[in-house]
Amino acid sequence: MLKFLAIFILLFAFGYISVIYGQTLGGFAVVLSKTKVQQWCHISKDPNVACPFGGERVNIHVEMGSEMDVSMRYHVSGGRIIGSGKDVVWDLTNILPGHYKVTVKARQGGKSTAAVTKRIELEPCPDCDVGCTCPTLTLMPSRSTVGPGDIVVFIANVAGLKPTSYRWKVENGKIIKGSKSKELTVRASELGAGQKLTATVEIGGTDLACSCMTTDSETVEILPKR
Repeated sequence: MLKFLAIFILLFAFGYISVIYGQTLGGFAVVLSKTKVQQWCHISKDPNVACPFGGERVNIHVEMGSEMDVSMRYHVSGGRIIGSGKDVVWDLTNILPGHYKVTVKARQGGKSTAAVTKRIELEPCPDCDVGCTCPTLTLMPSRSTVGPGDIVVFIANVAGLKPTSYRWKVENGKIIKGSKSKELTVRASELGAGQKLTATVEIGGTDLACSCMTTDSETVEILPKR
């Protein structure tokens, strides 16, 4: 009995017998065409060389030690499997960069006989030119005219960006509150009759390389007291 056990252990150690899920299936292996792939970038600087369309696809080949009647089941943590059988394509388009895995299970007679898990890394395209997207800044006063000493509120509406900061400047008026927020409250100058109250806002948070317009101004006429 001990001699038989020793021979079995040696066979297992040298790979002649593989035991998974309590059953045997020799020569079962999963081969990936690559383990690192890059996202396709539709505005890449060189789309035909750097990150071409279809570059996120991995070919999967399953090797069997015998021509047994075995079916394959593929489970992926991201993307989708195209095809069936021993040769399929793992499509990783339209998913975020990261690490993903595929588990291939061999089934015979309705029971799992073997399983292998492989991992790949999906990288962002290093040559991708994402372009510039600039926000739209619109400054709106609560009133079109004011009298000397009157209160007016200016609101900075920003579309396409969440600003990291607001900086305000005022002419012919005094800031009451909101100098660091999107809403500024201003009191018109007591001596400003016949002049214009001007508020200017500058937002932060845009990409400096994009040269976006980050300032806007609005004026309110200060009418003489009646």
